[in-house]
Amino acid sequence: MTGLMWFFFLNSSLGMDIRIRISASVSKPSSPEGFHPQDIVVKPRFDNMDAGSVTMSNTVSLESLAADTRADPEEICRQIRDHVQYAADTQSEDEWRPSEETLKAGRGDCEDFAICVKDMCAKKGLQSDIRIISSKVTGKSHAIATGNDNGVLWISSNGSYERVDSIKEAKDKIAREMGWGLEDASISEVNDQNRKNTAQQAPNLTASVWFFAP
Repeated sequence: MTGLMWFFFLNSSLGMDIRIRISASVSKPSSPEGFHPQDIVVKPRFDNMDAGSVTMSNTVSLESLAADTRADPEEICRQIRDHVQYAADTQSEDEWRPSEETLKAGRGDCEDFAICVKDMCAKKGLQSDIRIISSKVTGKSHAIATGNDNGVLWISSNGSYERVDSIKEAKDKIAREMGWGLEDASISEVNDQNRKNTAQQAPNLTASVWFFAP
């Protein structure tokens, strides 16, 4: 006898649910006395799963996330990192999406992280900016969020948090991570007025190689 069972997992911290379908088969009784628990064989059917077998949804909003977050840039970056996974933009040009769209999708690339961090900082009354580090040689660019918290300058690359002494140090850190020459790299600030132009002028935004401990 074979049957299907659905297992439901809810992760309230991420606002995400996952449904996984597995099959269970029961062999014939191993003794005349009847059924024995050890006769149950559970066999995951991940090999035959279709797209509808796994459902993931992210219900968090910027408003609700801000309500549960302290007015601290490091905490803000951690929250964004916990709710957004890195995924390269599949468009020929990078799409600068509103933070609500990124949070709903649960994924984004470097400028999506930077926008989410900036918007969350604004919700908590903290100053922050988006800056683009570009390589003249490779033609590639990388977006980060920067801010000044009571005299402490910080940067956020793909949801990371790190303190720096100057914007030049921020530029040099990203350039090293990308494998670019320090003299080759430049940094510029992005605002709401020039955000669209920046997306057109720096279409090849790419991910910096940053790794995070869980």
